[in-house]
Amino acid sequence: SKSNLKAPVWEKVNVIDQKSTIVFNKSGVLAYSYDGKIYQKKNSSDSDNSRWLSGQDWLPAYSNLKSHSVATIFEAADGVLFLGTGKSLSKSTDNAQSWKVVQKVWVEDMVESDGVLLATGQKGIMRSTDGGENWEWVISEGGVGIAIEQIQHGFAAIAYN
Repeated sequence: SKSNLKAPVWEKVNVIDQKSTIVFNKSGVLAYSYDGKIYQKKNSSDSDNSRWLSGQDWLPAYSNLKSHSVATIFEAADGVLFLGTGKSLSKSTDNAQSWKVVQKVWVEDMVESDGVLLATGQKGIMRSTDGGENWEWVISEGGVGIAIEQIQHGFAAIAYN
């Protein structure tokens, strides 16, 4: 909690599903599982907004989503949401009210730096320079994209080959 503290402060938070993955986006903390359940942790309603509610206060998020294979959720710097599933990468510009499929490949991980998006996929590492509308494979020799990280105005990537 609170990365600007000199000494780290840890608080135990119970998650809805033991197989959940936690992601920290600008809009808050999300938990999702591969079976398509997505929850958002809500701030307490009292005056101390730095405290989180109890573990039972994860509320369903993006309930209009019909995916059953959530692999990643990513929020870009401009607030655009991306959802990677076992079959596609979708984009929402209206806070998840509607989704547009922008790639028909599975996506496991995404990062952003200086307006460039990178994602891991079934053919390697792909890149978008137009806000996620169009994607091109930039590392595709031999296989699957394993991991990507943003580092000092660039990227580091691992592909299986």
